[in-house]
Amino acid sequence: MSVVERKKLVRPGQNLEVLLLDGMNLRDGAECELLVASNEGQNTAVRAVARLARWDNVETRRALGLVASRFTQANGPAPVLERYLAFISAWQAPGHLVKAFPEGCILDVHAEHDGSQIIAYTVTADGLQRVAGQVLHQADGRLALWLDGAVGSPLYLELSDTLIRLQLNERPPRSALPLADAGTDATNLVEALHVGVEQPSSELRAWVASQCRQHAVVSPDTLGVEIVRAVGLPSREVAVFLRIADAAVGIHDVRLEAFGAKDPLAIDIVAREVDGNDLKWQQQVIVKASAPQADLGCVKLSWNCAGQSYFTWIRAVDVADPRNPALARDFAPLAWVDPATLPTVLHPLATTGTHAAPGLLQRRDLGSEPEQVSADVVVFVQQDLEALHRTVLALSLTTSDRPLAVHVCLFDPRLWPALEAKAQVWSRTYGLPLRLSCYSTRATEAQVAQQAAASPRPKVFCRVGVVPRRGDSLARVLATLQGKTSTLLVEGTADPEMPRHDVSSATLLDDAAQPDLSASIAVGALSSDHRPKADGMPQFYTLEGFLLAQAIAGPSGEGELPVHGDSDFVSSGTADRPDEFETKLDRLSLQILRKSSSSPKRRPRRPNSRVTG
Repeated sequence: MSVVERKKLVRPGQNLEVLLLDGMNLRDGAECELLVASNEGQNTAVRAVARLARWDNVETRRALGLVASRFTQANGPAPVLERYLAFISAWQAPGHLVKAFPEGCILDVHAEHDGSQIIAYTVTADGLQRVAGQVLHQADGRLALWLDGAVGSPLYLELSDTLIRLQLNERPPRSALPLADAGTDATNLVEALHVGVEQPSSELRAWVASQCRQHAVVSPDTLGVEIVRAVGLPSREVAVFLRIADAAVGIHDVRLEAFGAKDPLAIDIVAREVDGNDLKWQQQVIVKASAPQADLGCVKLSWNCAGQSYFTWIRAVDVADPRNPALARDFAPLAWVDPATLPTVLHPLATTGTHAAPGLLQRRDLGSEPEQVSADVVVFVQQDLEALHRTVLALSLTTSDRPLAVHVCLFDPRLWPALEAKAQVWSRTYGLPLRLSCYSTRATEAQVAQQAAASPRPKVFCRVGVVPRRGDSLARVLATLQGKTSTLLVEGTADPEMPRHDVSSATLLDDAAQPDLSASIAVGALSSDHRPKADGMPQFYTLEGFLLAQAIAGPSGEGELPVHGDSDFVSSGTADRPDEFETKLDRLSLQILRKSSSSPKRRPRRPNSRVTG
């Protein structure tokens, strides 16, 4: 027989020489003669019986490791060694490849493990390869393993000094990982990958994020911490929202880590104590940090409490997640603690995302709509039905010369029975057809206005309590819209003695002393040629925010805000006011929108006959 390869493994006090022989008749139990040449050139014949190397012999594993690391000919000894491994392996375990990544792969194996080092052997295009691995998770007789690099099938795995064979399934079963639930086990698996894999690829980060929860509650004996959500912000920052309750002592030493990063992130923490009806101490917390990469995936939040350490991994959701506006409202009081929280965290959460249609709960038509309708008059009401009565009465007195469709939009479903009963009396008494619409509490004025603006007829918007000063007030508004696609804003004040001022996007947004835009704008109107603009714009909440945004964001030649010097409409007084938080969001959105608009045609100007913004 000829010696194909020979390698030496030298250890202190011991030499191991490995010979690869090309012989067809060499088998277990065969007698053979080995000729050994000494350093002096003397040959010695050693007769022995060839025995199949057993895996329980430590020298066998040493020799195979030497071969796998130094002999790489795919057409050489690799197929023979693979057959040898198949012959001496103890048993074949069920297993499959969960996911392969550029830097390694994750396996699911039905086997036990005693914590010893894990070594795997696989035959690839480069020959027999030795692969290092680690246990990521172990539960119920199943192992989640990480192996470095690519692996083939079959795979030979050394577990607890036993060699087992794995024929990896191409299609894994539905239960892809040995996780009893989506809680602590998944967190431990992600933690093991975080510690064991350096510089993870984007594919691994994305897969790890898919294993993490978006919401978690950690409830030891002395503390209840709810991780409500982690959100990736457009500013390449991440914000983690927490609720803490039943704490004898507060949490401290809070850390935030990105997956694969060895150093914690530099964080800013804003917190406030929550006033509640019970005696339990509660707190709202926002932890914010700069994200090391745009596709952050998930973050690890850790803290200490009462001498114990806790941590959990949370998947970061996109800032456009439809649940984020409700989250921003829930944590809105934190802007009282740190005003910078509103523009940097809460505003992006509340205004980024798709422009959804409002949820309609009820609709009722009272009376017959005229055949030739000149315009739609849309009246918004929150709770003040008495103010709505004044507006309906005023409209009935000023719309006799031209047919108008009056739409009443209610945003408090609890008042629907009362509105329906009163509106039937008003419509019958004043001879005014009415369309009643009741929207869900999640619907916003801007959503309803956006939907109504798509009508092919001119639109006039107002809140309850607004009344025309003259019989031809609506006619004058509609005449102003002739041939225009711009937004018309008519000034009105609750107190006639208050001095009037010019209304424009500039003056309204710069007037910090008057944050409520509804106090300056009584009526907004859109011509039939106007096409609502939503693409590229933030979400708005209030009617006034929507109207101003339509004017500011208009293309070249549009966006003028003509205002009558002698206002045609006044407010008769109402308890309805836009939500304070929504007003702040809209004002900030309008300021951002105005800064992004540089068209000189939108600058205020004052003709002789009109006061124009």
